Amino acid sequence: MAELLPCPFCGGEAYIGIDRDGEMYKEWFTAYCDNCGAEIKDHRKFMCCGEIKDEQEVKCIELELVNKWNIRTPKER
Repeated sequence: MAELLPCPFCGGEAYIGIDRDGEMYKEWFTAYCDNCGAEIKDHRKFMCCGEIKDEQEVKCIELELVNKWNIRTPKER
């Protein structure tokens, strides 16, 4: 997997993980910063009803999130 760059807003360490919606019982992959809370979610690939994604699909989703995260820049004021 490509390297996930630090957060473009605060410089904190970024991670790839799974976010859950407790009310709708949905899960999706996300790239996020633990320090400031910045995130990018992949809302197109819900993992509902215990549906398991195969390893190749997971790698593609993660790579897409890394690429999106790595091109982010802070908003200019």
